[in-house]
Amino acid sequence: MSIKLTHIEKNFGPIKVLNDINIEIEEGDFLVLLGCSGCGKSTLLNCIAGLEQVTNGKVEIMGRDVTQLDPGKRNLAMVFQSYALYPTMTVARNISFALECQGVKKAEREKTVKQVAELLQITQLLDRKPSQLSGGQRQRVAIGRALVRDPDVYLLDEPMSNLDAKLRSQMRFELKELHRKLGRTFVLVTHDQIEAMSMATKVAVLDQGKVQQFGTPHQVYYEPQNKFVAEFVGLNKMNFLEGRFNGKDGEAQLSIGDYQASLANYQFANGQPSEGQSIIMGVRPESIYRSKTQLEGHQHLEVELPVTRSEMTGSDVQVWFELAGQIICARFRATKCPDIGAMTRLYIDLHMVSLFHSTSEVRL
Repeated sequence: MSIKLTHIEKNFGPIKVLNDINIEIEEGDFLVLLGCSGCGKSTLLNCIAGLEQVTNGKVEIMGRDVTQLDPGKRNLAMVFQSYALYPTMTVARNISFALECQGVKKAEREKTVKQVAELLQITQLLDRKPSQLSGGQRQRVAIGRALVRDPDVYLLDEPMSNLDAKLRSQMRFELKELHRKLGRTFVLVTHDQIEAMSMATKVAVLDQGKVQQFGTPHQVYYEPQNKFVAEFVGLNKMNFLEGRFNGKDGEAQLSIGDYQASLANYQFANGQPSEGQSIIMGVRPESIYRSKTQLEGHQHLEVELPVTRSEMTGSDVQVWFELAGQIICARFRATKCPDIGAMTRLYIDLHMVSLFHSTSEVRL
């Protein structure tokens, strides 16, 4: 086990920022702490690093209890959002400074810097100062400074938030490749959906100081454990339709107005709901089609609905419809936006839906 967090709590005075956090990270995992601003993800990263002392709980790294250890004794390396480079030092010395402080000989430092610079493709920048670098180059230098320490775990606190869209895409690829080559444990803090889904082997979704779900990107996206996760994760937000459970005729169904959606293939976690119980069905925009042929034989709900509004987003079009007094959004590949009010036949893939309790909002 690379990192084990047990019943972690962190209070700032009377305010509880982290509440009973329990996470186990295998060696070599790429964990992303995902959540909106103020959810506690950076505080949790700082607790792992030792920059914040936990109020309660236990932090273990590589089998060692490091809860009370200083940051320098945890064998971690951290990359900050602000890069935190020394402005008067060259790139080479910025990278090697930690080794210099440890008393590593000059020849060894130079060899290590050369290896790291080649890995990050910044060899030509070694004689420059930070002020002579672009944002992406500074980020590589900050990562290089972490790499030379050869730590057990790399901690990254929103390292790409200051980069433009093109550089962010490039850095995502480079960090993922770096993780693959090094085989070490990475922990990344972000609020960016694409970073979480494209880079992580495990995702911890946080809200109000609690882990709402911990699992693979696939589990978090397709099997959200509550309505918050379903709504938060994904660039195209999940649709939610309220209905009532109907199992009288021997087949589980959800009544949404005059429509009956079959739940025969849905795997309920704790048995079927009671007859007439109000529940919420979540369906993502990409699970709504205009043709049966795209459903791959899955059970579906066929409806014909009027368009309420639409938006072109390049090669895709997002279209909103009204179903039994509730608004849903679908995403299609299209060359033009449909007209407002136009009746459109839709097929909702019932194999891909999620059901939630209408009060507790937990997955059924």
